[in-house]
Amino acid sequence: MEFRIRWKKQTRRQDGFSLLEAVVVVAVALVLLAVATPNLVRSWKTYKLSTQASLIAGQLDTARFTAVRRDRTITLAYVVVGGNSIIYVDANNSGGLDRTDPQVQLPTDMQIANGGFPGTATMGAAYAAPVVMAPGSTIQINSRGTLQAAGLVPYMFVVSYPNQPDYGFRAITISPMGEIRVWQAANNGAWKATS
Repeated sequence: MEFRIRWKKQTRRQDGFSLLEAVVVVAVALVLLAVATPNLVRSWKTYKLSTQASLIAGQLDTARFTAVRRDRTITLAYVVVGGNSIIYVDANNSGGLDRTDPQVQLPTDMQIANGGFPGTATMGAAYAAPVVMAPGSTIQINSRGTLQAAGLVPYMFVVSYPNQPDYGFRAITISPMGEIRVWQAANNGAWKATS
């Protein structure tokens, strides 16, 4: 009986990636990034727009609750200070913006639009002819939480990116009875209530 020992030629095992594999992975990642970036930017911009609309609706709620809690008329004002749009509740009735007043300041790339947005006919008959808020405008809310106004029309803030209308619009309305709603519309589209 003869035993033979077979020796295999041992090859060294290599760990890691070759340069070609690394280049292919980086190229695929760059292509995926180029495809995904516009969608990510669009999502981020529309998220910011919706967030600002919610913050403005929150200011309207704050004004209503403050008026009811204090049993007196409270003013919500829209001003532009140094190019910044600010909506604030004049909680101490000073007639102006104070450090202690609850406020929302829009990012510099957004604005409160007073034109150039879709018509309000798609909001329904109750919102067909709202008062569109412009700089220097105020809303008086009485101790019952309803609008203190001569006419029975709703008020409306419209938030948009002035240089990028493709991201759409958000509107915040307050009815004469104090109902606050947030709306959204695509550029040249119909308004849809989101809350």
